[in-house]
Amino acid sequence: IILREFKSLKEKKLSEPELKKAKDHIIGSTFLNLESSEEIAGWLGGQEVVAKKILTPEQFSAKIQRVSAADIQAVAKDVFQPAKLNLALIGPFKEKAEFETLLKL
Repeated sequence: IILREFKSLKEKKLSEPELKKAKDHIIGSTFLNLESSEEIAGWLGGQEVVAKKILTPEQFSAKIQRVSAADIQAVAKDVFQPAKLNLALIGPFKEKAEFETLLKL
């Protein structure tokens, strides 16, 4: 099911309502998560460590709002490629061929 969704993101753009819902969810959950001092510290520290630049929640929100369906499709085409897929299994398996068929997009 996940691979079907990846393939779908590569082949067709998200609808505007679906994109808006995703953006609203990301922005809303970000603001809700920043209601405590501990969460704010985590937000600021995470940005400093990862990006070396600290955005305010409002700046972050503005960046999310600028993401387009075409942007998402372009990233999906770059990231969701068969050569970049991996599968981790636990167990005694002698033949990998039966599992390689699962990694098709």
